[in-house]
Formats: sequence, structure tokens, C-alpha cells
Amino acid sequence: MSVATIIVSFNRLDLLKACLSAVLRQTRRSEEVIVFDNGSSEGTVEYIREEHPDVTLVESEQNLGGAGGFSRAIEIAILHGHELAWVMDDDSEPTPETLDRLTICFATSGEGRAGFVSPRVLQNDHAPLRSHAAEQIHATANHGLPKSVDSSSSFATPYATFVGALINLTVARQTFLPVEPFFIWWDDTEYTARLQRIAGGVHCPDAIMLHPYKQELRDLGGRLFYDLRNRLWVSRDSRLGSDFARERARSSFWRRLRRQAQNAQSKRTYARNVARGLAAGLLTRPSIRWPGMTMGEPNEITL
Repeated sequence: MSVATIIVSFNRLDLLKACLSAVLRQTRRSEEVIVFDNGSSEGTVEYIREEHPDVTLVESEQNLGGAGGFSRAIEIAILHGHELAWVMDDDSEPTPETLDRLTICFATSGEGRAGFVSPRVLQNDHAPLRSHAAEQIHATANHGLPKSVDSSSSFATPYATFVGALINLTVARQTFLPVEPFFIWWDDTEYTARLQRIAGGVHCPDAIMLHPYKQELRDLGGRLFYDLRNRLWVSRDSRLGSDFARERARSSFWRRLRRQAQNAQSKRTYARNVARGLAAGLLTRPSIRWPGMTMGEPNEITL
């Protein structure tokens, strides 16, 4: 199986260095490492060129957000002929055996048919991270994939985050790319839910990704706009996600609004972003893009 590791980065060079170091220490090395830089100003491009010339560097002249970065990089992995894409933000850090365990889990998931395999995401101190905890669904809702696909009690799951998910690119060719207009928030849930809808999803708890807990999420500030708009897009647009994703977006909608209202340092900013998010989510819907656009040479790409 040919694997492309995808890291999306924006102005977090120290975190990128740690993430890339962990990726390159894997017991099962990926065939290609793609770093998508979202127009950073901290020397990311120079660092990759000087220290990691074998890494495929994708330079974006503007910040496309996590959604845009993953969308473009997954398309590149497809165009380069890989079978799997291992996706993560620059603040993620896999343990040395993470990719090996994900690929083993994938290989045993009903003859490798799963749309994705997700790892267990923990905080940097290995404490549970509730925001990334995997949901379990019944095997009958998972396209015939076995309830347990290896000896580690893996289970069927309806979606994943872009913190170490292993994407089946054969399945990815059957649907559109991660929705770039999402920019941030809900792009990973929406995309992996579509993959699960086609071919099922598997959670592999023996594969570990470390990711920091972010205290600043208690008050999203301007990012609340993206959270609300994107929840409404997932809830209302039949092209997007799945029934599982729609239920998740709807179930916590009002609770999210209440908590953000309680924690918002600026009530004016909160009110403005609620109004903007509701209007955009109810009155618009995102454009979509399918794989297939040639984007440049393999080793260094500028968008």
C-alpha cells in the first residue's frame, strides 16, 4: 500500500518541526510526505527546502484554511497515485507505531474496503481528549465491515477528524474533495462522513495521535462564524456528510450557542458572528470540487 502523509501548516513552525520529526520516525514510513503551507510568514518554506528536500512542499500564496489545505493536498495525493492518505494538522504528533497500526487495521477491514481508519486522539499528557473521541455505531450501519477488524477491539465509526485519519483514496475518487469554502471547522467530519457513507469507517484505538487541548476554544471569537455557518451547511445540504454528521451538527447547535455566549469576552463580537453565521448558513451553500485538476510538479508546487 502506498501512503502519502499530509501535514497542513500555518505559522506554527516549532509545532511543524515536532510533527514532521514524528512522521519521519514512524516504524512504517510513508512513500511521500506532503507539507501544505498556507502562506506562512515564519520561515516554513525555507525550513522545508533546507532541512527536508525530499518532502513535497506545496506553497499557497494565501491562507486557504485547514479545509482548503486538506482539499488541495488530498487531490495531489490522488494525482500522485497513492492508495492512502494519512492526514494531520501541524500540531498533531503521532507515536512511532501509529501509521503501522493504522495500515494493519485498514488491511484487515473487510479486505481493505473501509473509507477511512481513525486513530485514538489523546492530549499531549495522554489524557483523553473528549473533542476527538470516536463515536461507535452498529456494524450494520457500516456497509458490511466487521464490527471488530483486528485483535485491538476496533469498531465501526461514522466520521473522524483530520488528526491522523487514514483516508482510502480509492473511495475518495468516488466523491468530491473536502469542501474548501468551509475554511475551518466541520470540514473533516463532513468529508469522512461521506467516505463512511460510501464504504464504512473504522476506529483503531491502538493507533495513537497526540494533540493539545485548546483552552481558547471556550471563546471562539471570530471563528464562531465558521462553526455556526458550517454546522448549518452540513445540516441543510443533502450533498454533504451523512445522516450521522447531520445529527451531530444539529444535536449540539444550541448548546454551543449558549456556551459561547457565557464565555464570550466580547458580547458584541459574539452577537455579530452569530448573526453572520446564521445568515450565511441559511442563505448560502458551499461550492464543491472533484479530484482531477492537475496542480503542478511532484516536488514543489505553488498555488
